[in-house]
Amino acid sequence: MSNVQTFEFNGINRVDWQNSGVQYAPGNDLTGAGSNNNNTIDVEIDGSAEDSEIANLYKAYAGNQDDGSSYNGPRCIAKTRTVNDGNPEKLRFYIEGVLSLVIGNTTYWQTDISFAQGKTGSSHNWWLGCDKMTGITWSKDMDQPTAAKTASDTLKLAFDIASGDDVKFAEDALDDAAKAILKAVKPHDVGSGLIGFNINGDEKNIQLILFQMDTHSTTVTLTGSPFQIPNE
Repeated sequence: MSNVQTFEFNGINRVDWQNSGVQYAPGNDLTGAGSNNNNTIDVEIDGSAEDSEIANLYKAYAGNQDDGSSYNGPRCIAKTRTVNDGNPEKLRFYIEGVLSLVIGNTTYWQTDISFAQGKTGSSHNWWLGCDKMTGITWSKDMDQPTAAKTASDTLKLAFDIASGDDVKFAEDALDDAAKAILKAVKPHDVGSGLIGFNINGDEKNIQLILFQMDTHSTTVTLTGSPFQIPNE
């Protein structure tokens, strides 16, 4: 008999999820994943088996952060306390697809978002991943220069700009984004990551969004004003 696992987004009006793929551990049966015109994603799954191969597939899908920061590992976050815990060893399942967040009258969307579920202690914990996520941390220890670099790195990924390209974003806009990141990260010692989302279907208009994970939910924070792709 299937049971429904619910993941909640705090701070938004509605979430829309377009599922494009699923993987689940042998012995389980995942029969559905979707949103219900509210701020949650529901996954219907039978079985509680976990498998290391599912974790390996998920980490490969999410990609790897290796940008010289204190964290070098998969581009995914959970509610964990140490950097070493940023590497899921076994998972029940993961789903991949397109995530749309409705905040006020604006829709923000991003492809290649993934969610997974593992186990910590006696409860199941969720993971959120994206190959365009940067600034992954499980610590309050972030300063203004690091936050500004994180914002710039996230924008380069969102706009598909090669890291070696000499692209300059407006310093005042980056500073505003960095201040918003610091304000959100400082009070919490949980998994955090920054992703650039397209605005209302415009691929040249990007909003940086900070995600902070709890066991079964994430807090969504807009960081500063949107960015336009720089003129060549």
